[in-house]
Amino acid sequence: MITVVSAPGLITKPEKDFLGSLSLSSQPSVNLFKLYQGWLDKVSAMAAASITGKFSVGDAWREDARRAALAEYYNLKGEISAFRG
Repeated sequence: MITVVSAPGLITKPEKDFLGSLSLSSQPSVNLFKLYQGWLDKVSAMAAASITGKFSVGDAWREDARRAALAEYYNLKGEISAFRG
């Protein structure tokens, strides 16, 4: 789940970096799968940026680790909510 809330007309640096990273020319162009994977990597990087405040994209190993860390983060966040409520 990604939740990004900005005041209308204002955009944060991570949001600006994310939007700039989506251009077709900055995606892998080996095949359609790699293109799609490139966009998925940017979305997971934006999800992490919504937590950390910093948008960055890395190699395949780093992206796999980021997705695993995000899954764990949201899992723990859900468990904490369950304990509180």
